[in-house]
Amino acid sequence: LSDGPALPDVDPAAGDLAEGGEFYRSNCASCHAAAGIGGALSYGQAAPTLVPADPLVIGAAVRAGPGLMPVFDEEILDSETLNSVVRYALELQDPANPGGATLGGAGPVPEGFVGWVFGVGALMLATFWIGRRHTDEPPAELDGSGAGR
Repeated sequence: LSDGPALPDVDPAAGDLAEGGEFYRSNCASCHAAAGIGGALSYGQAAPTLVPADPLVIGAAVRAGPGLMPVFDEEILDSETLNSVVRYALELQDPANPGGATLGGAGPVPEGFVGWVFGVGALMLATFWIGRRHTDEPPAELDGSGAGR
């Protein structure tokens, strides 16, 4: 019913990616996930994904704190750090993936779990295959010299 808080001036190019990542991981990742894909909150609500958001929307959400999100005003988060957080959030939208398949960008824990399941499964199959390598023929009888007949 009112004008609400002023929209922040956001300049992601002026932000420091490492500083934004540090702030994001310590203050935002618990709700929005390490990969920015959102997550479950209490009371049946969910934190939205950051993937389709533009810089102004991210900056305004940080300043206004919609829903269960805390408000990060100028006293808590200065404009330089806001630029850094927005830059990091934009980096999450299209990250470099030099390690191969991202499995939907779900983050390191689910991807590691899939790696462990397939790795342990492959080891179990290899062990089973090696242990089953025998013939159905009975062993050769040995004579007194230790050689087979």
